[in-house]
Order: sequence, then structure tokens, then C-alpha cells
Amino acid sequence: MNGSSEKLSFAPFFKAIGGRQDVRAVLDVAAEYLKTGAAFREAYTGNVSVVSSSEMFRESAKTFPMLELSRIYCSREVQVGNVHSGILIFDIPSDRAHALSDEEAIYIENAVIATALCLERSFSRTLPGNEKRDELLKDLLAGEVRDYREAEESFAQWGWKKDQEFLVLVLRLADDVKEDDGFSARERHISFSLARSKVLPFFPKSFCVFYTKMPVFLLPLPSGKPETLSGVKDVLESILLSLKDELPPKKGRAFLFAAGGAKRGVNAIHRSFDEAVRVLSVSESLRREGGVILWDMLGGYQLVAILSETEEARLFCGRILGELLEGTDSSSVELLETLLVMDGCNWNVRAASESLRFHYNTVKYRLGVLRERIGFDSSDPAQRFDMGLALRLAPLFFKDKFVTICQKPFI
Repeated sequence: MNGSSEKLSFAPFFKAIGGRQDVRAVLDVAAEYLKTGAAFREAYTGNVSVVSSSEMFRESAKTFPMLELSRIYCSREVQVGNVHSGILIFDIPSDRAHALSDEEAIYIENAVIATALCLERSFSRTLPGNEKRDELLKDLLAGEVRDYREAEESFAQWGWKKDQEFLVLVLRLADDVKEDDGFSARERHISFSLARSKVLPFFPKSFCVFYTKMPVFLLPLPSGKPETLSGVKDVLESILLSLKDELPPKKGRAFLFAAGGAKRGVNAIHRSFDEAVRVLSVSESLRREGGVILWDMLGGYQLVAILSETEEARLFCGRILGELLEGTDSSSVELLETLLVMDGCNWNVRAASESLRFHYNTVKYRLGVLRERIGFDSSDPAQRFDMGLALRLAPLFFKDKFVTICQKPFI
């Protein structure tokens, strides 16, 4: 077989993956035949393999965000089982990618196939252990483990201490498209893979599993440090910023990390998970579409989250806000907005008028209308307390009513 014919065949890659059976072998062959550098960044772990004599290309492949790499260099997505698994990068300017010869294009596609085969083999070798661990994690999250001693032994084998402190972290993908949050299964798995690759360097002994359509992480915490939670929050915020840089921009897309309380003992994993889910629910009341919210830093909103699971809370909102929740007219929405701003301004009319950019007398007039329509007297401390509680609970029950009311986050 001559050199040109061999380039158009899969034979060189077949030899590579049949021998060393790793991505580096594929990159060696690609670099040799294309006469240029080649790199692969794995989405699941964030690991980068590079074969190149160019120091600039090596550093770029290791440090640049994926979007930036795709903008600068010729790149190809690699999928395993229709799930984004990484990106192949070639030291070829992106503006020349459309002018590749047929021979180069075929060879690059063969490199993509060979890389996917390597990853598939790698995944299959680790699958049995991962399946057992993932099933155990799901059972622990659901609180359906009968023998916690066996679970403790498994965690000890995975490097956890018996009294290890931890918290459960959930990543929610929010979108302004309501149906299924506007995210396809593939987008969810891409985000899951990227989030995992970002979390693991900071929490190397953490575990993650895709559960109830959400990436769920079990994060071990350093013990005995009062600043731990604020430090964890800072790290998670930096991870979210990095995620936004890596993923293609999409209107309305937002990421929210919701963390349950810090706990000890594997038998408490489901309690931390339940708290993380409660954080997700109360984020509506907090006017938070994205960011990081920790259960242990919620303060009084912990009680709001617990109350939101009761029918009594819905009835309470109805009694306090009355016809404003039922009305479809614009004035009902305007009055709800006025109440939210007044509450946020500690019931100071002048501060509220400045926030709303209305005349002072306009806000006073609306307060008079509120007194007539729902009997609310803003000068009564007891009524202000009830109203403040209702305004925090109502968005959890009447989302459509509050979704158009723009407010700054409460925390």
C-alpha cells in the first residue's frame, strides 16, 4: 500500500488503537500524517493530551477554553454513545479548515473515529465499578439503603474517612424556554461532563451521578474549618464562570449550584440531597436564576423552603395577597411589583419610589389602592410581617404571576 492510499484508509489508526489503545497513540499517528500538531481535551475529566513540537500550540490546548480553541484552530467534536466526550484540536488555523484537501479531511475524520473507539474501550473497562458506585449513590440519595455499614465500607475503599464531612451539590440548568427547561438530553450530558471536569480538580475525592435529570455531586469537606463553606461557595462560583466560558452562548441560559447542608455519615446523604432540592425550589423566591446557594447560608429562607411544601402556605398566600393573585389585569401585576419593591426597601416610600423611578405620590397612591383592594396597611408592623412572608412564599406557588416582575435577588 502506498503512502497516499494508506492515508485514505483506517489502517494506521487501527494499528495504533490495537496496540497501545490510548488517545495518545491516535494523536501520534494524526500528527505524523498531517504534519502538524494534534491534541485532545476530554470533557469528562478535563485531561489534555498533546503531540506537537510547537510550545504555543501545546500551551493553548491545555489552557484555552474550548470555545476559544474552536475559534482559533481546526477542531472536531468527539462523541461516545451520542454524548459529547471531548474535542480534537489540530494546529491548523480555523480559517483554513474549509480549504482542507479531501485527503486531509478524510484523515481527520478517521482520527475522530479512532479517538471515539479509544474512549469507548476505556469507558467499558471502568464501567462495572462505576455502575456499582453510581447505583449505590442513587440509593443513598433516595434514602433507600438498608445496610449502611456496607455502604461505609465501600466509601472507605474509595478513600473516604468514616466521619467524613460532606455536602450534596446539585447543578440546575435554567433556560427561558419553559418546556423541559429548553435543554436537550445531549446538552445536559455535555454540561454534566464539563461540570464534572471542573469540580474534580478542586474536590478530587468527590463523586457525581446523573440523577433526576440533574448532575448531583457528593463533595467531601475539610473538617474543623469555620471558613470552609464560604470557601466552597467561592470555588463553585469560579466553576460556574468557567462553565459559561466553555459552553456556547444561549439566550436565557443560567446555571445554579444548590447545595444541601454539611453532614457526616453516609446515612445522612439523603438529608443533604433533600435540602439541596429545597434550595432549588426556594431559588424562585430569591429571584435567583443562577449562581451558588448553600442551605447552611440560607438563614430564614430555610423555613420558607420547608413551609413551601405545605398546603397551608398556599392558603396563607391567598389570604394575604387576595385578588392580586387571581387578577389578570396589569394593575394587579403593578401592585405586586410595588409590594415587592416596598418590602425590599424596608417599607420606605421614598426609597421605593427611587427604585421604581416613580414619583413619591405615585407609590403613596398605590399603597392606598392596596388598602382598598386587599386591606393591607403598610404602617402596621404585624401586617408587614405577614406580607413579607407571603411575598417570599407566593412565587413558589404562583410562578406565572411573578415571572414577569423583575426584581433584584434578595440574597
